[in-house]
Order: sequence, then C-alpha cells, then structure tokens
Amino acid sequence: MKRALFWLILLATSVRERLAISSVRGREMKRLVAILLIAFIGSAQSSFAQFNAIIYNTGCELADACVGGTGYPDGTRTVQIFWDADNNGPTPNDVQPVVGEGFGECNFNSLLLNGEGYLGCAGAFFTDPAFTIVTTTPQPSKYWFRVCDDANSIMWISDTLTIANGLNEYDLTASGGW
Repeated sequence: MKRALFWLILLATSVRERLAISSVRGREMKRLVAILLIAFIGSAQSSFAQFNAIIYNTGCELADACVGGTGYPDGTRTVQIFWDADNNGPTPNDVQPVVGEGFGECNFNSLLLNGEGYLGCAGAFFTDPAFTIVTTTPQPSKYWFRVCDDANSIMWISDTLTIANGLNEYDLTASGGW
C-alpha cells in the first residue's frame, strides 16, 4: 500500500510539473489530483472486496420425515455449499467453490450438521467460522446448499442465496428455506 501511495504522489508531482509548464491553473491541478486519488482508492477497494457470511437454518426442519419428524443429530448429515455460477438456481452444472488459501478460494465448502451445539435443536446448522472467499467475491455472488446423508444421497436442496460483501448473517429458513 505504501508503494502504491508513493507512485501516486510521484505521478501527481509529475503531472503538477507538466501542468505548471503548460500554465494550467492550480484549481485544475487539484481536480486532476482528486480524480486520480478517487480512481486509485476505488480500484483498490473493488479488487479486495470479499464477504464473510455466517449462514444457518433456525427451522430445525432437517428431519427423518418431510413434515415433522425427529431432527438429525449433530454430525450425522453433511451440508454442502455450491456456487450458482450461471445464475439460474440449483442445477447439476453448479460446482462447489475450491477450498484453499489462494485468490478466489474458500475456507470450506461443506460442514456437518451442528444445530444441537450451536442453536439448541437437532436438524440445523451454523457456519463457524464464517464462510469466506479469499480477496474477492465471485460474480454472481449466488450460493445454494444441499444436505446429504452420504456422498451420493441428496436429501434437501436450498433456495439460492445472494451473499453481499462484508460481514453478514443469513438464515436459510427465513430466506425461503428448503
């Protein structure tokens, strides 16, 4: 950041000298420097935007029956996160975000049910830590979730959720649910 600021000041000084030679007024110079500074700050913010999403379902509806039933205990089902890259809702073409520490990679893309420990009810989950993609927000920023009892048996699929930049909380039950 210091290096970028140094180059911005050097550029502004160089521009000021050129403008002084061509007898441009001081007010115009201030405008030019302001525009360059705004452009610099704006580009830095857009390139480092990311989200931290705390996602949970409070309905405790993930149970052994479609209506009612007993909620699944912690650790017995897997919640998988998918990116809706084509912005058309859950489809077989959607993929899970890549887990890693590199640009555009996420901190995790699945978790076990943990509602009893976090929310006091079986058949629910809470992302801890928050779901994050490193240094960027893929566009569209749409994600959906599915719950499986093993790698091949899909039990529930959520509605698509739009995740905004910054730290936010999302309750899947309140956003349309499963």
